[in-house]
Amino acid sequence: DITLATAEIFFEGNINKYTRGVLHFLWEEGKTEPVDIDEAFLLIGQTSDMPFYVLAGRIYPAVGLFESYLISDTITKNLFETQESALEFGYAAAWFNLGAGAYSGALQESGQGDDTLINSYYARLQLTSPEGSLGGWRLSGGVAYTNNLGNAGGLLENIGGQRVEDLVGGLSFSLAAEYGMFAFVGEYITALDDFKPGELSFAEGAKARPSAYNLELAFTPLEQWTFAVRYEGGDDLFAQEPERQYG
Repeated sequence: DITLATAEIFFEGNINKYTRGVLHFLWEEGKTEPVDIDEAFLLIGQTSDMPFYVLAGRIYPAVGLFESYLISDTITKNLFETQESALEFGYAAAWFNLGAGAYSGALQESGQGDDTLINSYYARLQLTSPEGSLGGWRLSGGVAYTNNLGNAGGLLENIGGQRVEDLVGGLSFSLAAEYGMFAFVGEYITALDDFKPGELSFAEGAKARPSAYNLELAFTPLEQWTFAVRYEGGDDLFAQEPERQYG
Protein backbone atom coordinates (compact mmCIF):
# COMPACT_ATOMS: atom_id res chain seq x y z
CA ASP A 1 0.00 0.00 0.00
CA ILE A 2 1.00 3.64 -0.38
CA THR A 3 -0.36 6.04 2.23
CA LEU A 4 0.21 9.53 3.55
CA ALA A 5 0.73 8.81 7.22
CA THR A 6 0.50 12.35 8.59
CA ALA A 7 -0.06 15.87 7.32
CA GLU A 8 -0.35 18.73 9.77
CA ILE A 9 -0.07 22.49 10.04
CA PHE A 10 0.32 24.77 13.07
CA PHE A 11 -0.84 28.35 13.50
CA GLU A 12 0.51 30.32 16.46
CA GLY A 13 -0.30 33.89 17.39
CA ASN A 14 0.85 36.21 20.16
CA ILE A 15 -2.27 38.16 21.09
CA ASN A 16 -0.31 40.25 23.56
CA LYS A 17 2.73 39.89 25.82
CA TYR A 18 0.98 37.43 28.11
CA THR A 19 -1.45 35.63 25.78
CA ARG A 20 -0.64 33.12 23.07
CA GLY A 21 -3.01 31.11 20.88
CA VAL A 22 -2.29 27.85 19.04
CA LEU A 23 -4.32 26.09 16.36
CA HIS A 24 -3.17 22.68 15.07
CA PHE A 25 -4.80 20.90 12.12
CA LEU A 26 -4.05 17.19 11.63
CA TRP A 27 -4.85 14.68 8.89
CA GLU A 28 -3.96 10.97 9.15
CA GLU A 29 -4.96 8.66 6.33
CA GLY A 30 -7.69 6.31 7.47
CA LYS A 31 -8.04 8.00 10.87
CA THR A 32 -8.97 11.65 10.52
CA GLU A 33 -11.10 12.38 7.49
CA PRO A 34 -11.67 15.19 6.85
CA VAL A 35 -8.99 17.28 8.62
CA ASP A 36 -9.27 17.25 12.41
CA ILE A 37 -8.54 20.08 14.85
CA ASP A 38 -5.91 18.31 16.95
CA GLU A 39 -5.20 21.21 19.31
CA ALA A 40 -6.75 24.64 19.83
CA PHE A 41 -5.93 26.53 23.00
CA LEU A 42 -5.08 29.82 24.68
CA LEU A 43 -2.14 30.13 27.05
CA ILE A 44 -2.16 33.12 29.41
CA GLY A 45 1.05 33.73 31.35
CA GLN A 46 4.06 31.38 31.52
CA THR A 47 6.50 34.19 30.74
CA SER A 48 9.74 35.23 32.41
CA ASP A 49 7.98 37.90 34.49
CA MET A 50 4.69 36.02 34.95
CA PRO A 51 5.37 32.34 35.76
CA PHE A 52 1.75 31.54 36.67
CA TYR A 53 -0.37 30.43 33.73
CA VAL A 54 -3.84 29.41 32.59
CA LEU A 55 -4.20 26.95 29.71
CA ALA A 56 -7.65 26.45 28.18
CA GLY A 57 -8.87 24.58 25.11
CA ARG A 58 -8.39 21.30 23.27
CA ILE A 59 -5.13 19.81 24.56
CA TYR A 60 -3.50 16.55 25.71
CA PRO A 61 -4.28 16.90 29.40
CA ALA A 62 -3.50 13.71 31.31
CA VAL A 63 -0.51 11.46 32.02
CA GLY A 64 2.41 10.81 29.69
CA LEU A 65 4.91 12.75 27.58
CA PHE A 66 5.47 10.06 24.88
CA GLU A 67 8.88 11.36 23.80
CA SER A 68 10.73 9.21 21.27
CA TYR A 69 13.75 9.28 18.95
CA LEU A 70 12.13 6.79 16.55
CA ILE A 71 9.58 7.52 13.83
CA SER A 72 6.97 5.05 15.13
CA ASP A 73 4.66 5.75 18.07
CA THR A 74 5.38 4.06 21.38
CA ILE A 75 3.07 1.54 23.06
CA THR A 76 2.62 4.05 25.89
CA LYS A 77 1.29 6.62 23.41
CA ASN A 78 -0.93 4.13 21.56
CA LEU A 79 -2.63 3.18 24.81
CA PHE A 80 -2.58 6.20 27.09
CA GLU A 81 -2.63 9.41 25.04
CA THR A 82 -5.63 11.53 26.07
CA GLN A 83 -7.19 14.37 24.08
CA GLU A 84 -9.88 16.58 25.62
CA SER A 85 -11.01 20.17 26.10
CA ALA A 86 -9.60 21.09 29.48
CA LEU A 87 -8.80 23.95 31.82
CA GLU A 88 -5.38 23.90 33.49
CA PHE A 89 -3.69 26.17 36.04
CA GLY A 90 0.01 26.04 36.75
CA TYR A 91 3.35 27.60 37.57
CA ALA A 92 6.41 27.45 35.30
CA ALA A 93 9.84 28.26 36.73
CA ALA A 94 13.41 27.71 35.55
CA TRP A 95 13.70 24.25 37.09
CA PHE A 96 10.12 22.98 37.22
CA ASN A 97 6.62 23.17 35.80
CA LEU A 98 3.67 22.30 38.03
CA GLY A 99 0.16 22.09 36.61
CA ALA A 100 -3.29 20.78 37.52
CA GLY A 101 -6.48 20.72 35.51
CA ALA A 102 -9.90 19.21 34.90
CA TYR A 103 -12.15 18.22 32.00
CA SER A 104 -15.37 16.40 31.19
CA GLY A 105 -14.21 12.97 30.10
CA ALA A 106 -16.05 10.91 27.50
CA LEU A 107 -15.71 7.98 29.91
CA GLN A 108 -18.26 8.25 32.71
CA GLU A 109 -19.32 5.99 35.57
CA SER A 110 -22.29 3.76 34.77
CA GLY A 111 -24.33 5.14 37.67
CA GLN A 112 -24.12 8.63 36.24
CA GLY A 113 -26.84 8.07 33.67
CA ASP A 114 -26.91 10.38 30.66
CA ASP A 115 -25.49 13.40 32.48
CA THR A 116 -22.03 14.59 31.44
CA LEU A 117 -19.99 15.92 34.34
CA ILE A 118 -16.54 17.44 34.79
CA ASN A 119 -15.42 14.16 36.30
CA SER A 120 -11.74 13.98 35.38
CA TYR A 121 -8.77 15.76 36.89
CA TYR A 122 -5.01 15.49 36.68
CA ALA A 123 -1.81 16.93 38.11
CA ARG A 124 1.73 16.82 36.82
CA LEU A 125 5.20 17.96 37.86
CA GLN A 126 8.02 18.29 35.35
CA LEU A 127 11.61 19.02 36.42
CA THR A 128 14.13 20.26 33.82
CA SER A 129 17.68 21.48 34.31
CA PRO A 130 18.35 24.84 32.60
CA GLU A 131 20.98 24.73 29.88
CA GLY A 132 24.50 24.89 31.34
CA SER A 133 23.38 24.41 34.95
CA LEU A 134 24.80 20.85 35.21
CA GLY A 135 27.86 21.21 33.04
CA GLY A 136 27.53 19.00 29.98
CA TRP A 137 24.46 17.20 31.33
CA ARG A 138 20.84 18.06 30.61
CA LEU A 139 18.31 16.21 32.75
CA SER A 140 14.53 16.18 32.96
CA GLY A 141 12.00 14.05 34.75
CA GLY A 142 8.36 14.10 35.63
CA VAL A 143 5.47 12.46 37.39
CA ALA A 144 1.77 12.78 36.58
CA TYR A 145 -1.52 11.49 38.01
CA THR A 146 -5.05 11.25 36.63
CA ASN A 147 -8.20 9.86 38.21
CA ASN A 148 -9.56 8.68 34.83
CA LEU A 149 -6.94 6.72 32.89
CA GLY A 150 -9.67 4.85 31.00
CA ASN A 151 -10.46 8.06 29.11
CA ALA A 152 -7.16 7.64 27.20
CA GLY A 153 -7.85 6.94 23.52
CA GLY A 154 -6.32 3.44 23.33
CA LEU A 155 -8.43 2.27 26.27
CA LEU A 156 -11.61 4.27 25.63
CA GLU A 157 -12.12 2.72 22.18
CA ASN A 158 -12.22 -0.69 23.90
CA ILE A 159 -14.83 0.22 26.53
CA GLY A 160 -18.37 -0.47 25.37
CA GLY A 161 -20.81 2.40 25.84
CA GLN A 162 -18.00 4.50 27.33
CA ARG A 163 -19.15 3.50 30.82
CA VAL A 164 -17.35 1.77 33.70
CA GLU A 165 -18.47 0.88 37.20
CA ASP A 166 -15.71 3.00 38.77
CA LEU A 167 -13.16 5.34 37.23
CA VAL A 168 -9.62 3.96 37.34
CA GLY A 169 -6.72 6.26 38.17
CA GLY A 170 -3.33 6.27 36.48
CA LEU A 171 0.24 7.30 37.21
CA SER A 172 3.20 8.02 34.93
CA PHE A 173 6.94 8.53 35.44
CA SER A 174 9.39 9.87 32.87
CA LEU A 175 13.13 10.51 32.74
CA ALA A 176 15.36 11.97 30.03
CA ALA A 177 19.11 12.64 30.00
CA GLU A 178 21.51 14.10 27.45
CA TYR A 179 25.29 14.30 27.52
CA GLY A 180 27.26 15.24 24.46
CA MET A 181 26.29 12.93 21.61
CA PHE A 182 24.35 10.49 23.84
CA ALA A 183 20.79 10.60 25.13
CA PHE A 184 18.32 8.44 27.05
CA VAL A 185 14.55 8.67 27.42
CA GLY A 186 12.31 6.42 29.49
CA GLU A 187 8.67 6.37 30.51
CA TYR A 188 6.35 4.13 32.54
CA ILE A 189 2.56 4.44 32.78
CA THR A 190 0.24 2.22 34.78
CA ALA A 191 -3.34 1.94 35.95
CA LEU A 192 -3.64 2.12 39.74
CA ASP A 193 -6.52 -0.34 39.97
CA ASP A 194 -8.17 -3.08 37.94
CA PHE A 195 -10.76 -2.55 35.25
CA LYS A 196 -13.63 -4.91 36.05
CA PRO A 197 -14.10 -8.12 34.00
CA GLY A 198 -15.74 -7.26 30.71
CA GLU A 199 -15.01 -3.52 30.82
CA LEU A 200 -12.00 -3.70 28.45
CA SER A 201 -12.96 -5.64 25.35
CA PHE A 202 -9.37 -6.70 24.58
CA ALA A 203 -9.08 -8.32 28.04
CA GLU A 204 -11.29 -11.21 26.89
CA GLY A 205 -13.65 -11.01 29.83
CA ALA A 206 -10.92 -10.85 32.49
CA LYS A 207 -10.05 -8.01 34.83
CA ALA A 208 -7.05 -5.97 33.71
CA ARG A 209 -4.60 -3.42 35.07
CA PRO A 210 -2.81 -2.26 31.90
CA SER A 211 0.65 -0.73 32.05
CA ALA A 212 3.37 0.08 29.52
CA TYR A 213 6.93 1.33 29.37
CA ASN A 214 9.36 2.67 26.78
CA LEU A 215 13.17 2.86 27.01
CA GLU A 216 15.39 4.41 24.33
CA LEU A 217 19.08 5.16 23.80
CA ALA A 218 20.18 7.60 21.12
CA PHE A 219 23.50 8.58 19.55
CA THR A 220 23.91 11.78 17.49
CA PRO A 221 27.40 11.90 15.92
CA LEU A 222 26.41 14.74 13.57
CA GLU A 223 23.73 17.40 13.82
CA GLN A 224 21.59 15.84 11.08
CA TRP A 225 22.08 12.19 12.10
CA THR A 226 20.55 10.37 15.08
CA PHE A 227 20.76 6.61 15.66
CA ALA A 228 18.49 5.13 18.32
CA VAL A 229 17.36 1.81 19.80
CA ARG A 230 14.15 1.10 21.67
CA TYR A 231 12.89 -1.55 24.09
CA GLU A 232 9.24 -1.36 25.12
CA GLY A 233 6.38 -3.46 26.41
CA GLY A 234 3.75 -3.77 29.10
CA ASP A 235 1.46 -5.95 31.16
CA ASP A 236 -2.23 -6.85 30.87
CA LEU A 237 -2.26 -5.72 27.24
CA PHE A 238 -3.52 -9.06 25.86
CA ALA A 239 -3.63 -8.82 22.03
CA GLN A 240 -4.06 -5.03 21.97
CA GLU A 241 -0.30 -4.30 21.96
CA PRO A 242 2.87 -6.42 21.97
CA GLU A 243 4.05 -7.64 25.36
CA ARG A 244 7.64 -6.92 24.28
CA GLN A 245 8.87 -4.97 21.25
CA TYR A 246 12.20 -3.74 19.89
CA GLY A 247 13.09 -0.93 17.52
